[in-house]
Amino acid sequence: MGFKQDVYCIEKGLDPASAEIQRIIKKHHTATEQLQNATQAVYIAMAQLYQEYPEFRKQLDPFHPQLAEFMAQAMRIFADQNL
Repeated sequence: MGFKQDVYCIEKGLDPASAEIQRIIKKHHTATEQLQNATQAVYIAMAQLYQEYPEFRKQLDPFHPQLAEFMAQAMRIFADQNL
């Protein structure tokens, strides 16, 4: 999964709760569901990993230094509102 859309939205100054970001996150959740049962608890835990686990940050930081934090926030919002 690429992160170009997410980076574009960060650079555009969009809020992680914006409809545009939440559409992107919905696609991310759908892709995640193909690998595991991404319940609310699982998806929130995954968001925490994106934000806190150094190996995830190593993968995300090259795209944009704020990507991990931004994704984590957007994923939590998605989980709270949709799962």
